[in-house]
Amino acid sequence: MENNYASSSGASQYDVLSMEVLHTALEDRLESLTSAQQTAIAGLSNWLTPMQQATLTNITPNQADQRWLTSLIEQSLLPVETPTLLERLQQHPLVISRNAVINVQKIKQQQVATSFDPQWEFNASYAYRQDATNNSSRADFVSVGMSVDVPLFSRKVKQAALAATVAETESLETEKRLVIQQQLSAVNQLYARYPTLHSRIKRYEQALLPLRQQHYEAALNAYTTASGNFSDVMQSHLALIDDQMKLLNLQGDMAALMTRLDYFLNPISPL
Repeated sequence: MENNYASSSGASQYDVLSMEVLHTALEDRLESLTSAQQTAIAGLSNWLTPMQQATLTNITPNQADQRWLTSLIEQSLLPVETPTLLERLQQHPLVISRNAVINVQKIKQQQVATSFDPQWEFNASYAYRQDATNNSSRADFVSVGMSVDVPLFSRKVKQAALAATVAETESLETEKRLVIQQQLSAVNQLYARYPTLHSRIKRYEQALLPLRQQHYEAALNAYTTASGNFSDVMQSHLALIDDQMKLLNLQGDMAALMTRLDYFLNPISPL
């Protein structure tokens, strides 16, 4: 890369200023990316211990991460019919927890319904008596009893209390249906986004990045043969780096999409 400068009187002021601008822009970009990385790491404090979080400082992707990401985003995502989605969403822990709350409310409803009915109670007891001091026999005791607990509330009070518990049960049922509907909407949005995201990743991998690489190499060859300038080389290299980062962002978006689908459709079974 010294040929162009060696064959001229030196770098022009324009070249020097261009390099200064690019260098400053790169420093600002690096600082912005570092800030975003540290913010993301800090966001993991909800799930990681301070010791685990400390190991993530200045973390960089390794080959294992790349293999995991590649295997994740290359999964074939086939359309799923709505009845099948609804059946799978019924197994989500959030829906299961709603069902548990509804079952408890139904038990309360039954208790309210029976609490206004008369409560009958029967009891019987037997007591043995020893003989008297003069050895005369004495009769044993046997008692039988019955009690009735009659609520003093009117029929209107009973109907109002029962209606309140029924309304609460129906409200919980509605909330559960709303949760399922929201999850179904989220899943459909993820399925709708998948084809475009998958197509863009393939375009970057198979077409755009190879072309960017060829463009950079052509600019570099032109510079080394004194038919190009250093600014074109830097601009071409920066464009290549930009597209590489865009591909990485797309891959991250795809990984997030697949992970969210896994959260909705393949949740961990509750203990």
